[in-house]
Amino acid sequence: VNVYDEAGNVGSGVLNWKIVIPPPIISAVASSAVTDTSAKITWAPNEPADSLVEYGTTIAYGSSQAAAAGPALVTAHSLALAGLASSTTYHYRVKSKNAAGVLATSEDNTFKTANSVFCTGKNGVLNVAAPGTVINTYTTLSASIAAGAVSIIVGNSAGFSTGDILYLFQMQGASSGIYERAAISSIVGNTINLTKGLASAFIAPGTQVIHMPQYTDVNIPSRASLTAPAWNGATGGIVLLCANGTVDLKGTINVTGLGGRGGAPNGICAGRCPFPGGIPGEGFLPLSPGGGSGWCAGNGGGGANGSPADLLKETLGPGGGGGHCRSYGGNGGGKIDIFAKKLIMTGLVAANGLAGMNGTWSIGGAYAAGGGAGGSILAVVKEIIGNTFQALGGAGGYDGFNRSYGGKGSAGVVKVQVAP
Repeated sequence: VNVYDEAGNVGSGVLNWKIVIPPPIISAVASSAVTDTSAKITWAPNEPADSLVEYGTTIAYGSSQAAAAGPALVTAHSLALAGLASSTTYHYRVKSKNAAGVLATSEDNTFKTANSVFCTGKNGVLNVAAPGTVINTYTTLSASIAAGAVSIIVGNSAGFSTGDILYLFQMQGASSGIYERAAISSIVGNTINLTKGLASAFIAPGTQVIHMPQYTDVNIPSRASLTAPAWNGATGGIVLLCANGTVDLKGTINVTGLGGRGGAPNGICAGRCPFPGGIPGEGFLPLSPGGGSGWCAGNGGGGANGSPADLLKETLGPGGGGGHCRSYGGNGGGKIDIFAKKLIMTGLVAANGLAGMNGTWSIGGAYAAGGGAGGSILAVVKEIIGNTFQALGGAGGYDGFNRSYGGKGSAGVVKVQVAP
């Protein structure tokens, strides 16, 4: 560089300077799609830049997530965080470097994961308008799976979507009563991929898969009701209801008689002993045997719901045993699971068994059928007002010939659990 004074004398020297490139300006930092185990972080710098999220349960963070693929430098950023703990507050901040390698870091932000017991509310408010409303979708497991499986094959995936919750219920076999909740990550045909591996193994045939909607609030007025299709040996008999707000129950949630099927009678309406007995009621061994059949001088037995205190083992109520001639055993009660932050009950939640039929008179006797057992009810809530649950066993039928009764179905199981 040449420098001149007033007299025109010239001098020379070296001038150094530095160009300062500013960092990106980060804006619109937000968390969304927060579930019990995952969240999405989005932000928008003012120029193309790369993507990084640091996160953890303190401002020390400790974990990070970068973009796995796609353009290295973008202006619309979205990163998914997975494997999070439920009901936990997470701190996070985002980082972006521009083409010159200049880094910008956002301020600290937080989000809280959902309680794993409840749901996201993605299906909004449910206002039940009619009696007999069915909210769940039912299908079967097509192939047995081992513990740790991250995908399942079902009979029909219609009604299931990415981000939804499903339940697997093993209805039959040595582990009947086992069930497990899972979230859907994607669906290809009838293959449903899950967000994490299952804790238990499930057999096919013998397991049904049920879709559970995720509501914010649920209103069931006095003349409305929720129910399920009757158990048909493969699917049905279960209502699953989840709300991340309030369930206001003035009507009913009713699965009475929708569980294990009562045994058929022997169909013999003439002759005298000995003759074969009726058909035993449908049970769900080893937990809940069906009622024994009635024959000659004996009436049908009641179903026995033997569900233990373990919340991971519950069954439908088994059916009562069949009697003589045309005396059918009573069906067992179904199963109801309710998950809600607040449950207001002025209505009824019922999973009762049905009564066995009275004895049908014939020259050989009038042996009655057994009653179905009560089913299973589980309510997981933060707050509950009211307590109108029923899981009663059905009465045994009357044997007018011997002036006796068939076996009464056992009471079912009602569990109310306070969520953290």
